[in-house]
Amino acid sequence: MVLTGENGYHSWALHLKALTGVMVSRVALWKRMGKELAACLQAILEQTFHTRLSAPYLTGKTKKPFSATY
Repeated sequence: MVLTGENGYHSWALHLKALTGVMVSRVALWKRMGKELAACLQAILEQTFHTRLSAPYLTGKTKKPFSATY
């Protein structure tokens, strides 16, 4: 959702319904947002960015940022 720009509680609720088949309200999500969940989501976001940013370099689909030519 972060990568598409759809990262609000309403969007989260829709994605949860698509994944689980159970409708969850955006207010219910908001009420359950605590320090532990925020830390978990932050870790997921960091891993997603790391994966998205490093994937082109790992697959060789981009030029290396530095070259060894002198």
